[in-house]
Formats: sequence, C-alpha cells, structure tokens
Amino acid sequence: LFNACIMEAITIAEGPVIPEIIGTLVPSIPATRHNIIAPHMPALAPNPVATPNASACGSAIIAALTPPKISPISTLSFNFISSPVIIVLYYHKCSYEKSFWSLCYNSAMKLNEIYGKEDGLKISFEVFPPKGGEVEYPELLKELECLEKYKPALVSLTWGASGNNNNSFELIKILNEKYNLMPHLTCVCNNLANIEELINNIKDCNIDNILALRGDKPQEADTCHSDFHYANELVRFIKTKSSLSVAVAGYPEGHIEAVDLSSDIDNLKKKVDEGAEAVYTQLFFDNEKFFRYIELVRKAGINIPVIPGIMPVISMKQILRMVSMAKITIPAALMQKFEQYENSPLEMRKFGVDFASLQCSELIASGVKGLHFFTLNKAASTSQILDNIL
Repeated sequence: LFNACIMEAITIAEGPVIPEIIGTLVPSIPATRHNIIAPHMPALAPNPVATPNASACGSAIIAALTPPKISPISTLSFNFISSPVIIVLYYHKCSYEKSFWSLCYNSAMKLNEIYGKEDGLKISFEVFPPKGGEVEYPELLKELECLEKYKPALVSLTWGASGNNNNSFELIKILNEKYNLMPHLTCVCNNLANIEELINNIKDCNIDNILALRGDKPQEADTCHSDFHYANELVRFIKTKSSLSVAVAGYPEGHIEAVDLSSDIDNLKKKVDEGAEAVYTQLFFDNEKFFRYIELVRKAGINIPVIPGIMPVISMKQILRMVSMAKITIPAALMQKFEQYENSPLEMRKFGVDFASLQCSELIASGVKGLHFFTLNKAASTSQILDNIL
C-alpha cells in the first residue's frame, strides 16, 4: 500500500557503503528507482552489519517517500557502518505522509503495534501545554530531548482540560514532528460537530493514537450542554469517524465519581467494547492496588494492555493536590516519609525518585508491558528513575 506513494530515492554515501545493503534498507523501492551515489566506494566489506538505527530508518523510508519531479523536501542522514549516509526524499502530500524522524524514531506507531510486540518494556511520557504558551515551548522540547535516550514508544499531550478545548494545534504539530504523539481528547461540554472537527484536525496531523476522556466537569456544570456524557460515547464516536487507535483511562482505586471499584470497571468494559485498545492508569502509590485492579479487569473480560501511570513525587503540595482530585491511597508509612521531607525539597525529590524506582521495579517484575510517566514537563526525576530501573 505504501509502495503506491513511493517513486524514487537517492542515496549519497560519503564513505564505504555497499549498494546491496542499502537496497535492503528500502526494499519497496525497485533498484531502477533507487539511485546510489558513492564516489569513494571501496571493495565490498565482508559480512557488514547494519546498525539498528540504520535499519529502523530504512523501514521508515517506505512511508515517507512519494513521487519525484518535485524539489526534495528534506535531506536526512544517519550512520551506516560508521559512515555518513544521506537520503534525499522526494514526496508530495498523500494520506501516508509522516515525518521521517518520527517514523525512524519509532516504527511501530499504533497502540496494538507498540504493545503487541514482545520486544521489551515500552516507555511513554505525558506532558502538558506550558501555562506560558508558545514562549515556553522551547523549554518543554528541551526537557523532552533529555528523555529521548529512553526511546519512548509515544508521548502523550494533555489537552482540553476542564472542558476547555484549546483549538490551537501548534504544539501538537511540533511534538508530532519528532515523537509518536498521542493527544488527549475530552468530550465534556462539547457537541458532535465540534468533536468531529477536532478528530479531523488530529487526523490531518497524521496522528495515529488518541486518548479519549470524558474530562473534568467545569465548576459551572449547570451551564454545560454536551452531546457526550461518558468516555465510552466518545470512543464510539472516534471509531465511527476515523481509524485512530484509541486509548482510555483506568483507575486502580476507582474513579472519584464511581460508587465503587466494581462499577468503575464496568464502565471501563464499556469503553473497551466500543473499541479502546489500551488503558493508561491514574497514578497510585500502592502496587497491591494495581495488582488487584488487574485481576478484576481480567475477570471482567478486558484483555487489552493496561499500562501503569507513574508520577515522581517532588513536593507535599503536589501530593495533597493529587489526593484531593482523585481516589489515591497513600500508605501510612509512605505518608510519614513525605511529611519527614516536606521542608527539604532536595531530600523530597530524592526520596520520590527512590520510591518510584522501587515501585517500577516491582511492576516490571510482575510483567507489565509498559510504564507511563507523568513528567510534569520536567525530565530530571523521570530520567533518574529510568536510569535506576533499566
């Protein structure tokens, strides 16, 4: 299917490179349409081995190339057998257009592809639009760059909090150029026409995944008129209007508005029955709560991946805010530690990293497919945790 969009590739090799090997990197491009320029090519080297990065980039080119006779839109390079290789891509807009770097960075794009592979733990990060707007985008990007070495399967972007959808797609577009982006979409206080427009805008950005949420009801709920009342309705609408891969939220201790955990899992089942493909959980501090949740979820016939949400603790203010907004239990012994370091920011941050590292290690040992980090737009604590556990 991709091959219908592929017309030509030009590879310029400035060092020792083997045509047959380069050809295998872009297998869908016939030799007649893949021109290799290597003025300094030596004799064939014995048993060369392509680097993982080269292989990943090569497979991504399949989705990036389209017809020639147009000025090259980008010149891309990567190291191949310790030699620089430059790929010049010719393409026009088509339904499979996607930035080369995003595909090179993570060739498995949709949720079922990401978590369906048995190739190790999948790491993902959540960020939010900076309160200061565009002027703070560079700082957010800098923080994310610090986390790139952990090869995130995706980056999720909170969006439309408290029922207020931000119709600016600038940050979405920026992040999607480099990462496999999964924006959040809330439906509270929204009508069908507006949600369909938002879905179309997301599709136009060539995004594959979306996290469907009801969203927090605004304080003026009596004045909120919505065509959607629950997240399962939003999941159904998204699947009807698009081929987007849909993730949903899970609550190991139950949603704050749920009567009990059992009824909350019933609601999760409704979302899954409408087409949800992965669950990302709310943060928790007691792994036993998560393990029990998984047991109940599986008994309910929910077999899609459930990815635990992890938030590094950095302050008592942060803890109290989260506990006030959701059903989150903090074991007494853990709370004593938080209180002990309440007035020592550096000690609190260090303890938060140590606790989360132990928590993650236990979760990994239990067989979770991934870990989803609520980064709070800061890389330091999350990076330290990952260094401790990977």
